[in-house]
Amino acid sequence: MSFIKRFKSVLVVLGIAIIIVTISFYLPEQTHESTSENAEPPILVETIEPAIEKLEKTADPTKNEAKEVLAPIKEPAEAPGETVTPTPDDAIEEKDTLLCSLAVRCDTVLSNMEKIDPEKVRMVPDNGIILPEVELEFSEGDTVFDVLEKELKNRNIHFEFSKVSLYDSSYIEGIGNLYEFDFGNLSGWIYRVNGKVPSVGCSQYRLKNGDKIEFLYTCNMGRDL
Repeated sequence: MSFIKRFKSVLVVLGIAIIIVTISFYLPEQTHESTSENAEPPILVETIEPAIEKLEKTADPTKNEAKEVLAPIKEPAEAPGETVTPTPDDAIEEKDTLLCSLAVRCDTVLSNMEKIDPEKVRMVPDNGIILPEVELEFSEGDTVFDVLEKELKNRNIHFEFSKVSLYDSSYIEGIGNLYEFDFGNLSGWIYRVNGKVPSVGCSQYRLKNGDKIEFLYTCNMGRDL
């Protein structure tokens, strides 16, 4: 009995504590159950995300713009054994190089040296060749005169001519310091193309690919050539 009396107050406090704990345990559970019964159904994430995305696009207009990505164009693979022929639009036409030959000679004067002024004897080449035969490129539309003038100037060979307005042509007066009439009244320069003397002046004869041009000094109107 003395033990019970001694701890009576402690037991009373302990009992009260147990009752309080018990009541606090059951009360929240009942409150939660009642709250759950009245609560609205939860909002699904699937319905929230589209709404958020819509709001973001409205706030930032740049997200509504469609971006176009250009992928590199791949050319179709060539089938084995197949040859692709370029079309006229794609192919670049290569023009053939136009060529001709040119020679300047005065070998006919070697047998007529007695007719020339003694002061001009030294002007005559020993072999009668002023310009050995050379192959030259020319452009479409060029004349015999164009090629002759250009080549003689390039080689610093004396060359003199006059314009004949009546025939709209150029007349060759002298090449290599040898002039018309230096070897008599029938002497002077004539030209041939492919072995023939054309019927037009050298500035009117338009070249063709492969033409062979010769400028020759004659002492007898071409009969000695």
